[in-house]
Amino acid sequence: MTKPVFIKVKKELKLLLALGIPLVVTQLLQVSYGFVAIIMMGRVGTLELAAIGLGTSLWVMVFLATLGVLMVVSPVVARDFGAKRSESIRETFQQGLWLSSLVALVSWWMMRHVGVVMSLMSVDAAVIPLVESYLKIASWGMPSVCLYFVCRFLCEGMGNVRPMMLIQLLILPINIFISWTLIFGKLGFPALAVNGAALAGIICLWLTAGLMLIYVAKADQYHHLKLFSDFARPRLSDIGKLARLGLPVAGLLILESSFFNAIALMMGSLGQIALAAHNVVMNYVTLIFMVPVGLANALMVRVGQAVGESGVVEARFRGLVGIGVASGAMTVSALVIVMFPQAIIGLYVADPAVVAIASMLLVCAALFQLSDGIQITSAGALRGLQDTNVPMFISGAAYWLVGVPTSWWLGIYLERGPFGLWLGLILGLTVGAALLGGRFLLKSGHLARRQRLES
Repeated sequence: MTKPVFIKVKKELKLLLALGIPLVVTQLLQVSYGFVAIIMMGRVGTLELAAIGLGTSLWVMVFLATLGVLMVVSPVVARDFGAKRSESIRETFQQGLWLSSLVALVSWWMMRHVGVVMSLMSVDAAVIPLVESYLKIASWGMPSVCLYFVCRFLCEGMGNVRPMMLIQLLILPINIFISWTLIFGKLGFPALAVNGAALAGIICLWLTAGLMLIYVAKADQYHHLKLFSDFARPRLSDIGKLARLGLPVAGLLILESSFFNAIALMMGSLGQIALAAHNVVMNYVTLIFMVPVGLANALMVRVGQAVGESGVVEARFRGLVGIGVASGAMTVSALVIVMFPQAIIGLYVADPAVVAIASMLLVCAALFQLSDGIQITSAGALRGLQDTNVPMFISGAAYWLVGVPTSWWLGIYLERGPFGLWLGLILGLTVGAALLGGRFLLKSGHLARRQRLES
């Protein structure tokens, strides 16, 4: 690597990490609600642990669908911020709020009906009523999630990522205290177990959304945008533009999360112990996955701003640097898993039957860490280019035409059990990483060549 290129990479790394590290911390804190619930439920019982794991998985699927539709606020704002178009930023924010109202209603309904898939997949009958109750309570937090996302992605698009991190830092101890109180029945409250985790979650989600809204309304750096003055009526053309960009992103995230949920539901047909072990490992893997998720969000902003400022050549460079950083981080994650599997599982559960299966699955998880990092950051870089349709179809093919059939064939048909199910998981993620990474290379290369010819 020549010295000028090295200096350029070093500079981009500094800027990417300045944006990415707070986003990684924010993502880790945000999913810590589920981490706290899983840890506490492991002390309640295997049935409750299985229920909270599956309930959280189904909640995450709806959560990610909501995230996907509204996430496009970030690259649209980033491009306008790079081009210094303040009026366009205000319009995107206001129309994003109107879109979020519709998304809130749909996501509330989905939360209350998504549990029907459990009966279709022959999940243990004792688990189903606990999961259904959890989802009905948790549904009341979805409007707050939508409000929070629009405010968050406005800030992210403008490169202001610390407020979300600070708010999540403030909310985490509150979540731990409320969860402890309601799950175990402390301070005179009844022991609500799984329902207590759901109640703690929605209380903290509404607190988070309220604090984020207050910040956006009061912060000096947003006053010139006049976000809440002359509030525009809903414009179907603008809402439709955001939705056309956002729905494929939501589709991609739904395809990915439902892929994981399909594995969880098949695992549920193998019994409470297998499902509990699967949930323990997936919770840890999800926690680590927030590192490339945060980097992917930062990369989406960096690529989007580059398109607005200087063009696709710079955007391609930033994308490649970001994918490389995520690959390195997830390689380290895989090494940690291989070196300390028993210590990781010991944080969650002591049941020897659960520990035995979970330890095996955790080693399997090490095999897809690199693929997970590549696929999520490649998708983030593509969103920065506002390329959302093709990645959705790529994900659908990788996860549902490769991953799910392989998992069923190995785990259920050939009766290889949890190990067979996870081999299909690994294959689906690896194919997805290869295709999404290839898509970014081809798409950005084509646009960069066109830019050079036109300049």
